[in-house]
Amino acid sequence: MEKPHAHKKQLLEMQKLYAEYNSAVANKLPDEDVEASRIAFYNVCDNYDWMDYVVVENGCEKLVNVKDEELVPPKYEHLGCCEGKVNKQKFPVTAMLDGKWGLVLPDGKGTALCSFEYDEIRCFDKFFVVSKSGRKGVLDGKGRLLVPCDMDDVIFQPIYITHTDGHSWYDDCMFELRRDGKSGVLTMDGQCVVPSYDEILFSEIVDTDEALGAILDGRDGCVSIDGKLIPDEDFEKYEDKLVYSKGRYSHRSSYNYELDVKLGYAEGKI
Repeated sequence: MEKPHAHKKQLLEMQKLYAEYNSAVANKLPDEDVEASRIAFYNVCDNYDWMDYVVVENGCEKLVNVKDEELVPPKYEHLGCCEGKVNKQKFPVTAMLDGKWGLVLPDGKGTALCSFEYDEIRCFDKFFVVSKSGRKGVLDGKGRLLVPCDMDDVIFQPIYITHTDGHSWYDDCMFELRRDGKSGVLTMDGQCVVPSYDEILFSEIVDTDEALGAILDGRDGCVSIDGKLIPDEDFEKYEDKLVYSKGRYSHRSSYNYELDVKLGYAEGKI
């Protein structure tokens, strides 16, 4: 069962309950009173959908947040990839105009960041994979084309780190760029290597800040920024040119992130 969308009324109620919970803790009220305040706060948190949401108006779609503010006015045929997170209010929204997709800002005006020329746009992390006439490319969050639409395919590659005790966690992600039977890579910090390798070994990363491995002409080595294979024995000599897995998420659980979102709303940080 879908949760109802939260509005300004629920936001104000949650802020009030959060203040009451903090007051109960600060004034060292009995444990049962503190627990009652905490439960009341989380009951409101958990019973509503706090994300931005799409509303149809006059045949177009608009984007609205929990404060009942209009983030994107009803001037586009469709909206998608609506992140709706506390820390991403400036993150673009995909929008369709005259049958083509582009990116717009949730700034109250729906300001376009790029031309509406794409057949499809899909959001992955902070980048957008775009399709045009059967070819693919990548836009950044400002609507700039990082990878031109001349790729055969762009594949999202999640990076998992496995500890010696067998425990694995999602640590980072990259994009594999494929063209004419060769592979390249786009990292989350914007490093782009054109397709020049026979294979890139995304699944063999076993630690944070590890260089990305690859195979070229039957030889094993590491991926360099200039698209050349660095043999394992030359690792230290060319270390400044290698492409690395950065490990951004190692110490942040999804539960803590969800709690950050709730507390962000409760403290009025939206």
